[in-house]
Amino acid sequence: YRCASGLYVARTPGHVTRQAPALDRYVEDAIVWRLRQPDAGELLRPAPAGVDTDALHGEAVALRQRLDQLGEAFAEGAITMTQLRAGTDRIRGRLDHVEADLTAAAAGDPLADLVGAADVGAMWAGLDIGRRRSVLDVVATVTVLPSDGTRGPGGIMFNPAFVRIDWKGPAHLREASARPLPAAEVS
Repeated sequence: YRCASGLYVARTPGHVTRQAPALDRYVEDAIVWRLRQPDAGELLRPAPAGVDTDALHGEAVALRQRLDQLGEAFAEGAITMTQLRAGTDRIRGRLDHVEADLTAAAAGDPLADLVGAADVGAMWAGLDIGRRRSVLDVVATVTVLPSDGTRGPGGIMFNPAFVRIDWKGPAHLREASARPLPAAEVS
């Protein structure tokens, strides 16, 4: 994260301090929130020529929905266990191929398997620190601003009002990010 250097006057001019766990949790929640947005695909780097990653992402979503529908059909008694297993195997086989194609197309893009994932939060939790840093670098610039000493929600010494997250990507995202992200939007 960056600090708003030159704005903080104390023993170490130009630097600010925060409770690292609270700051990290806030920023991580914001990144996961951003990657769950419908337009998150705009942050992906262009795919290699001839690969339609938008179509692959759409197909992956549709396949996951079909798996859910199979489960519902079985629960309602509309299909047998044999039909459920056969349909599940066939859909999962195709989903595995689609996800492999997406992985291959997105080599080098840290957002590739996060954008459009069924559970972005769970995937984020499984990433190593290097990958998390790469995602942050692609998605946003985080600036820790000087605080006036007020406590944040719940009385903790961390106040998200003094963290600015500037989203990267298309201009409409950058324009909308000129303010701190309220905690209510993150969750």
